[in-house]
Amino acid sequence: VLGCHTHFLKDIGKDLLRTAHDKLRDLFRDFEVLARLRALARELGRNLGTEIQAARRELTDWLAGSDPHFPLPEGNAGLAAVRALGQWVLDYTDDGTDAGFPFDRPWLDLYFRCLRSCRAAESWLRRPCGDPRVLLALERFHRIVEPVRSERPFQVPASTIQQRARLFDELRDALRLQVKAPANPLAAPAAAQHRGTELRDVQRAVEELKISLELRRPERGPAQDLRKAIDLILDHLERHGPSLWGHGIDLPPTAGGGIRWVERTNVILESFFHQIKHGERRRSGRKVLTQDFEQLPASAVLARNLTKPD
Repeated sequence: VLGCHTHFLKDIGKDLLRTAHDKLRDLFRDFEVLARLRALARELGRNLGTEIQAARRELTDWLAGSDPHFPLPEGNAGLAAVRALGQWVLDYTDDGTDAGFPFDRPWLDLYFRCLRSCRAAESWLRRPCGDPRVLLALERFHRIVEPVRSERPFQVPASTIQQRARLFDELRDALRLQVKAPANPLAAPAAAQHRGTELRDVQRAVEELKISLELRRPERGPAQDLRKAIDLILDHLERHGPSLWGHGIDLPPTAGGGIRWVERTNVILESFFHQIKHGERRRSGRKVLTQDFEQLPASAVLARNLTKPD
């Protein structure tokens, strides 16, 4: 019985990060940060109206300027600058890798963008421009993002996520996981020869990480959350560790002999199953396929091999 390394890592990541990540999400919703930023961006866009293209060109020229302090321009260019700063915060998902939670932590990315944009707004407010419209828009933007820095509730879950995410990323590095399936699921023969060496290296790295976590685990003191996070990882390694290894299968001479290496994850199998479901939905037109798959013979899956010349 072999455990999928991807699901093993994802399960640990969710246990480590979900509570604090959800708490950070709820805070952003309670303070209506995203809703107010969207409203500000829409209002500034309506104020610019048909002149928005010219304002964008002025903003581009301003960004290419030589003044290292970048004083906020007046007129439409200043409104466009404030609007662009707000839109940059709203595009916080660009900081992710499209791997999904817990490999991406979008609400933590939003937290960091709010902090950076707050510092930028305050640097402009220290040297305010002479246009009252731009100044009012900038002050309104600052009032939206400033609570993220000043309110203690935001800092607590953000700090927890950062500390636990470092442990999670250490485990991910040790497992050397590629989250998404490769474009070509058929591994090259040369790559298959290195699977044994790679698996041994991964196992050694995980064992070294386990020892390191045991040494770093605080026995007492205020580091209670760090202790719980390390215990959670060690508990998963203790319970599921044996199923993470043993992917080299010795075949008897009647089956050709040698060793066959089993994939470390279910990603390729799940991708293949998704293709079968997609084809069955197109064939039957039904959304729920429970009965269809109960009646589907196993040979229907093996018949897919007939599409490969070898």
